[in-house]
Amino acid sequence: MMNYEVKLKNGDKFQVEADRPPTIRSEGRIELLRFFRDNEIVKVVALSEVLCWGLIEEYLCDRPTSPAPHLPSPDQIFDAVAEVFVVDADAIRRPGRGNRSVSSARDVAIYMLREKCGLTSSETGTLMGGRPHSTILAALNRYSERREADRQLTEAERRVERLLR
Repeated sequence: MMNYEVKLKNGDKFQVEADRPPTIRSEGRIELLRFFRDNEIVKVVALSEVLCWGLIEEYLCDRPTSPAPHLPSPDQIFDAVAEVFVVDADAIRRPGRGNRSVSSARDVAIYMLREKCGLTSSETGTLMGGRPHSTILAALNRYSERREADRQLTEAERRVERLLR
């Protein structure tokens, strides 16, 4: 565990104790800080004008940590997705488009890597054959639209989650 300095767009700086460097994303007045502590993802969302960052710094650095829940590894996610979609796990990672079942499996894997492992789009792109982060973001957007309309895709996602337990 290391200390990392975080600088917000309003100029405030504070220290975060985390397993790896934290990420911060700003969308208008909303800021999302995300980091891992003892393999547990910690997310803080705030309106930058409202939150007193001195208090949040104290909370983040001094709060007692609880035992971390089990986070699946990327390999476990690839294996579970490959089993559900009946494709080769390496085909999911491989560069190139692949057929429709590989493409659907890849989209589910990207979503699971983001949600279950907390990986950034850049980290996910590296695992997915060196794809750029913009490709990963496009896949996440495509998947979020498809999962609302496609019940089979939603059921496949549930089966993957069951395998990861």
